[in-house]
Amino acid sequence: MNTFTLILKYLAVFVLAIFVGSFSMMGLHLLSGVMWPEFSLNEMPANPQALEQFMSAMPLGPMLAVLVSHWGGTVLGAITAVLASGRRQVWPGVVMGAWFTIGGIANNALLPAPFWLEAVDLVGYIPLAYLVSRPLVKAAA
Repeated sequence: MNTFTLILKYLAVFVLAIFVGSFSMMGLHLLSGVMWPEFSLNEMPANPQALEQFMSAMPLGPMLAVLVSHWGGTVLGAITAVLASGRRQVWPGVVMGAWFTIGGIANNALLPAPFWLEAVDLVGYIPLAYLVSRPLVKAAA
């Protein structure tokens, strides 16, 4: 396979993985909104001060659901990247972990959340992407 074809292949792989991971993340967020309707995405205020109050009033359950949503989307994106790339290497999954870490940084910059939630959220993306990618690569060997 020549270099240009390889670049196009991996570009398609990452677009697919970003699509799968992002939509999975949004689906998990919507599911958590069913479990805690008072803290769903539809109920979030647009006013920055009201948004900060809303986030600080959130109980532990919805906060953990945020982590599960973010990490779940990352895991599914990493799995998609590894499988779509040919299952030979871990790096496509780790790239997805890095991609969603950048998204997590942007999310933390835009939405006020407790520091512990922001820190735990950012720490999980790359390690989880690596942990799910590794067995897929070993299974292909």
